[in-house]
Amino acid sequence: MVNNARRSQAVHAPGFTLLEALVVLAVLAVLLGLAVPGFQGMRERQQLQAEAEDFWNSLMLARAQALGLPTCRLPVRFKAGPRLHQAQACGPSMRHGQ
Repeated sequence: MVNNARRSQAVHAPGFTLLEALVVLAVLAVLLGLAVPGFQGMRERQQLQAEAEDFWNSLMLARAQALGLPTCRLPVRFKAGPRLHQAQACGPSMRHGQ
C-alpha cells in the first residue's frame, strides 16, 4: 500500500521531464529555422522601400526647387574650418551668412 502511494505521488509531480523539454526545444529550433529566412527577406524589402522613398523625396525636392516653389525653411549651421556658416536649408532663396 505504501508503494502505491509513492507511485501516485511521483506520477502527479509538477514539472517537466528531460525528454519533454528536449522535444519542446527541438520544435522551437525547427520553427525558428523556418522563420529566420523570412525575416531577412522582410528586412531587405524594407531597406529597398526606404531607399526608394528617399529617392522619390529627392526628386520631389528637385522638382519644387526647379519650379521655384517654397520648400522647407530649416536653418542649418555647420562649421568648415574655423568659420561657422549658416544657411536656410533646401529653398530657392538661399541666404548665406557667418
